[in-house]
Amino acid sequence: MKKSRIISMLTAAAMLSLNAFSITASAESTPTANNVTNNYVVEINVAANSNIANAAITTTYNINMLEFNSILEGSAISDASTGWDGYKQYDGLVCCEYYDTTNAITSQGQIAQIRFDSSYNLDDATNYFDVTYSYLKLADGTNVSEDYVSVNCYLMGDVTFDGQVTEIDAEIIALYAVGSLSLSGNALRAADVNFDGSIDALDATMVGRFSVGTLTSFWS
Repeated sequence: MKKSRIISMLTAAAMLSLNAFSITASAESTPTANNVTNNYVVEINVAANSNIANAAITTTYNINMLEFNSILEGSAISDASTGWDGYKQYDGLVCCEYYDTTNAITSQGQIAQIRFDSSYNLDDATNYFDVTYSYLKLADGTNVSEDYVSVNCYLMGDVTFDGQVTEIDAEIIALYAVGSLSLSGNALRAADVNFDGSIDALDATMVGRFSVGTLTSFWS
């Protein structure tokens, strides 16, 4: 089947999903408006030795609360091959594909990292997006269990998980940078706001500036 036809089918299916999702999301209480634009990361992760060679993944999101910023090829795909087929993005949905029957995914990592912006403080951003797998297959066409993939979401700079970026977050990151406390999991990921692979005084400074509005985005 040609890729253009696959994309058309994915888009049609995703639009149906989007309609249903929007109804669900509209039932959420209205979050607090923010004076800066929050930056959210949605990771689509894969476990080690999944051997996925063909994947199509659709992310639907509430356009009233989230604004698509960009999507990056994940580390698991980069390590496997050049099989990233890119993505299609429309208001309310993102479709991404991976296809390489020669170099299947064997390492743990990301299939994709999707970046969203929001002018609201969302207590739980997962209430406003949904990830579905149109297919996950081995090189021979056998289906791969969805247990091999997972979704992770966090707000950049928010290491206290209170749904906003404040001076307290900057202070915690500064303490981590000098070894006075430890961070793990999403707090560790959210602290690396300049995406250089390390957490230091520069990250703390950027979070501090963001909390008072003199820095408007962590993406640049």
